[in-house]
Amino acid sequence: HNVLFSYADSVEVDVTFTYTYNASVYPTGGDAAVDAAITTYVNALDVGDDCNGYQMFVDIMNAVPGILAFSVLTFTRSGPTTATVLTMSPRERAVLDVITSTGTAA
Repeated sequence: HNVLFSYADSVEVDVTFTYTYNASVYPTGGDAAVDAAITTYVNALDVGDDCNGYQMFVDIMNAVPGILAFSVLTFTRSGPTTATVLTMSPRERAVLDVITSTGTAA
């Protein structure tokens, strides 16, 4: 009998993250650590997993001391579709394209 197989469709996503931090505990290299936490979050997503900004924010807060709040946290895919929770179909997998993160001391 025939066996059919197909790969998941890669969906390039851009992440925009604007946040405030407590300068007294925010580490040297904190900006790079935020970008690394974003990369880790997106790379850990599996086929069909939605890009959930709220979960990503928790992951960033756990990885980088001093993060207080965010004012913008969006995922954008071609179309353009922009959302804090970006839905993937069961055959799609998010692939990180561009990170735009901006932190400001509170």
